[in-house]
Amino acid sequence: MFLLAMEAAISVVTGELVSRFISFLKNKYYSSLSDAQSEEKLLGRLQHLLMRVSIIVEEADARYITNPGMLL
Repeated sequence: MFLLAMEAAISVVTGELVSRFISFLKNKYYSSLSDAQSEEKLLGRLQHLLMRVSIIVEEADARYITNPGMLL
């Protein structure tokens, strides 16, 4: 009787662990897909911001540096 209860308990625990492991892998997979998409958006945003900074620096150089030798 005790052995049957132990077998049932082990079966339930094993099933629960396998179910949680599969759920963890599924969440990890979908999370990585979402992260990849958000990384692409982040990279695009960073590139846009860097381009804006570059333009601002060029404009500032053109306005404040009047000496052609210094501009070079």
